[in-house]
This record gives sequence, C-alpha cells and structure tokens, in this order.
Amino acid sequence: MSPDQLEVLVEQLEEQLPAASYDTVGIGWSADDDGPLVATAYHFDSEDVAEESTDALRELYESGTSVQSRRPFSDYLKGEGDRRLRRRGASRPAEDAALNFANQALISRDLLFVRR
Repeated sequence: MSPDQLEVLVEQLEEQLPAASYDTVGIGWSADDDGPLVATAYHFDSEDVAEESTDALRELYESGTSVQSRRPFSDYLKGEGDRRLRRRGASRPAEDAALNFANQALISRDLLFVRR
C-alpha cells in the first residue's frame, strides 16, 4: 500500500469514529425473553460530549465495517429496528455470530473500540 493510499484509508476510518475520545468502555451480556443481549457502554468526559458521540457510535455499529474481518458490524450485532435496545446501548448477536464478538473486537482493537 502506498503512503497516499494509507492516508486515504486512515481518513476514511477516522470519519467513522466519534469526534471525541472516550476513556473507558464496558461490555456486558444478559438475556431477556427474546434471547441473548450484548451491551456496550462508553464513558466520555462529560454528558454533553457523550450525547454528541451517540449518533456516531450508533452509525458505526449499524453501518461500520470491521477492519479485522472486513464484514459489516451488523453481521455480528443486530440493534437496528429495536429502539428500546438502541437506547440502552444493547444489541442482539446475529444468528451465526459468536456471543463474544464484542469482546473479541475489543481485544483485537477493531474499529468499535478505537479511540482518538
């Protein structure tokens, strides 16, 4: 990859990240009557910054692509269409996805867990 191509790639990836950086992230698992749930929580410096970052994070989960697998994150976690889940920061694992996908994405520093 040429330096110019790398620069374009970095710019594309940075466009997908929230403008502000978070300092802590947590991942939790639970279940309800409809099956397993995966919750992710990001901590920002202030409530205002967190509010400003919500749409970018939601867009990343719904439309972003894994750097590791080059597949959409929506192939792994389903949250769109269920406002109750989105508001709580929760997703359902896709049918063929591992329940621990979020944990693996965190360990591998995939785009969902890259901070500025």
